[in-house]
Amino acid sequence: MKDTDLLLAEFTTAFNELMECWDVLNSRNEDKRYIRLTKAGMSILLKAADECHFKDKFEAFYSYSYVLDVQIKSSKTDSDYIFGYDIIDGNLYFQAYIHNPEYIKNLQEKFLVEFFSICQRYGFKYKGQRSGTSGTSIFHNSIKSNMFRLFRDYTADVLGDPLGLDVYQHETLGYFEKKWACTELNQDSMRQLYDELCMALKYFYKFNYNLWKSKQKFK
Repeated sequence: MKDTDLLLAEFTTAFNELMECWDVLNSRNEDKRYIRLTKAGMSILLKAADECHFKDKFEAFYSYSYVLDVQIKSSKTDSDYIFGYDIIDGNLYFQAYIHNPEYIKNLQEKFLVEFFSICQRYGFKYKGQRSGTSGTSIFHNSIKSNMFRLFRDYTADVLGDPLGLDVYQHETLGYFEKKWACTELNQDSMRQLYDELCMALKYFYKFNYNLWKSKQKFK
């Protein structure tokens, strides 16, 4: 695998070239600029996984249907990690859906405190499926606490469905996300983005790993 600095430089160049040509966004998906950015994005994601030193193997998936849409899947936990670009918001983003959410009740408090402290420090967000419009609603979008919103949704799902914990056999609890607002990158901003991507991958993976480990224990 290539040196990290070289991979970051290649992604920066590919991203900036595409952002300078918005007309490309309406052109054919095979445009070489899509392909270049997709390959560079996949290299960045795989490099981040390699530098996190997981005892796991990852399968890579990608699509040329969007500006950037690449993901890796853990062979051990079956969890997915997605790196992409949102055309509407103008954000690069990294997402990880929560796998085996029924085992959240088994997570250790020490880990949860560490995880949500990292989320607060680096601006990682929990995104659930519930929202409310009333200012007095516990589901109101203005509520910022990741920990509260996660356990609120978990409790509402489990208590509000006749299936109880089995509700997650056909529904998702949500995902964790990090966003970077940008239409142009330079060496410094790309390095910061990559460092935060590695941190997000490390902890999002650890969250899913702990859920998977609990599942193995209680099989």
